[in-house]
Order: sequence, then structure tokens, then C-alpha cells
Amino acid sequence: MDERDMDPAADGPGRPVQVARRPSERRHRRIIETQEALHRHVVADPVVAAAALRDRAETLRQVLVETSVEAAALAWERSQQPSHHREFARITSRRVTALVQVARVAIALHQLAPEEPAPATIERVLRSLLDAAVNAARDVLPASDLERFTDALNRRDPIAAAQREADRRRAPSGGVVSQK
Repeated sequence: MDERDMDPAADGPGRPVQVARRPSERRHRRIIETQEALHRHVVADPVVAAAALRDRAETLRQVLVETSVEAAALAWERSQQPSHHREFARITSRRVTALVQVARVAIALHQLAPEEPAPATIERVLRSLLDAAVNAARDVLPASDLERFTDALNRRDPIAAAQREADRRRAPSGGVVSQK
């Protein structure tokens, strides 16, 4: 045993306690300004404002809009990246996740207020989700696995299967329909 092992203030074997230096006045002002800007942003956020109303339907409407905007932004960002770019898969995954969230919120809103959103809107949301999943799979799966994946989707959703079959027949490129 050496004297460091007996020191109760030691943070571990051979590690002295380190105390962070007090930030400079300039750095401290920047930290405070950043915290205040974050607070102003959070207070002005429409989702926070809707949640503060305690009106569940209004909150869900706002979440639906904001999540849809995020999904659309991710679709645009994905279209700007070449498919071999290292961020392409991450963006694709985030887009599919955002569309799943849009679908969940749309269904929750429809269950809360059956007139909102309209059933046609819910169907469009679900179609977008399925199309995004197929497009994402098309980018990463070999043809045989892609066919098995789309067959599994078709078995779960016969309406989507009929639509995809119609799209495949109309596609001039041998069945591949691009959704970019």
C-alpha cells in the first residue's frame, strides 16, 4: 500500500481528485446566454404550448404536424445524399422512425377524435410509411431478400399489396418504382 491508497479524497488508485476550474467570465456569460436561449426556445415551441393546454387532441395535432415536418425534412436530406454516403443509412433509418411516429400519432388522434384525421389521411400516412420501408429495403437488401420482404408486407396488408402490384405493372423499369 502506498500513501495514495490511504487518501480518502483519491478518486481511484493513483488518481488524484481533479476540480474543474471556474469558467472565465466570458465563458460563463456564454453558458448563461445559451441556457437562456434554450429556455426561450422551449417556451416558444408549439408542441410545448399545446401540451401546456392539457388538450390531448390539440397536443396530438401539433405533434403530428411537427413529426411530419421532421419526416419531410429527412426525406429531403436523404435525397441530397448519394446512396454510398456514410450518412445515407442513418438518415433513412431516422426517416422510417419518424414515419412510424407519424402513423402512431395519427392513429392515436383518430382514436381520440374519430373525425380527425380523416381515414384517407391515415391511409396516406400508412402508405408513406410502407413505401419508405420498401425504399429503404431496396437500398440495402439484395433482390431475393427484397422480394421476401415485400411479400411479407403484402401478406400483412392486402390493400397495399394490390396498390404495389398495380404500381409494379405501370412501372416502365421492370417493376421498380422510385419514391424519392
